[in-house]
Amino acid sequence: MSDKTSEGVPSELIEPLQAAWREYQMARGAVRKNLVDDERAGYQGMALDEDGEPANPHELASQLYTDCEREDGDDPKRSNHAFGVIVVSTKTQASFEYLNRTKADLIAVLDDLKGHPKYSLESIKAAAGLTRIHYYKIKRPVKGLSGERPESVRLSIEQKIDVGKRSVEECMELLEEFDTTQMHIQVQLDALRRVPRSEPLAYVFETSNMRILANVSFPKDPNTGRRRHMKLRSVMPFYVTSQTPDWAPAIKLPSAVRLEERVERKERKDRRIDPTPFLPSIHVHRYMD
Repeated sequence: MSDKTSEGVPSELIEPLQAAWREYQMARGAVRKNLVDDERAGYQGMALDEDGEPANPHELASQLYTDCEREDGDDPKRSNHAFGVIVVSTKTQASFEYLNRTKADLIAVLDDLKGHPKYSLESIKAAAGLTRIHYYKIKRPVKGLSGERPESVRLSIEQKIDVGKRSVEECMELLEEFDTTQMHIQVQLDALRRVPRSEPLAYVFETSNMRILANVSFPKDPNTGRRRHMKLRSVMPFYVTSQTPDWAPAIKLPSAVRLEERVERKERKDRRIDPTPFLPSIHVHRYMD
């Protein structure tokens, strides 16, 4: 069994993680500063928070782009979301690209440490002082358009119901990303230990599992008369780049109502799944005989 404490973790495991984290922190700081500067300069945008309420677009984007910590009770497989389009300067765009590179570098280090034969990832993170890193918040890139100006950006909600299999081992790893001193987590870990290792479990997530789809339209090509379109998907606001703050594409957001009221819940197809969650913190159910 892996060492679940941070005692004795060698420096050659801690130092690469801390170095990647420092670089990521520098990138976060640059993004925050540049977004404040853009807003003050008059760059435009529109946004709704995760409840569908209007929000300051650059401020909301800054929060989501640089959010990297797991809060108590967070599902380690899920991250917060919001709708929006912001117009940014070329300097800010460059800081987004820097942020995405540091995100990828940090994820690469975390992925490499996951496979260590002696020390668990959580013990290495604890030794590095980084226990609250949220893997999936860091993994998601900032997405947008850095080249040609779009004519319009229309946002819509995509939602699906996840029904997938999880192994006992995978569920154990996910639960151990929570604070294991909490009684409700201990209860779930104890219940999981009594399940045969070979038994498949069902991961079911029916609410808030949504992405934002951006339908982007560009001006007509003067040579062909055709209009080019593209799609982007994310859980965070999208950006478009402009050299001046006096331009913005036409932006259409979903109606400002609570998102759960907009989304039709689909009927779960797999009737063999016990409707009562077995491991509620990670949305895992058992299959019925």
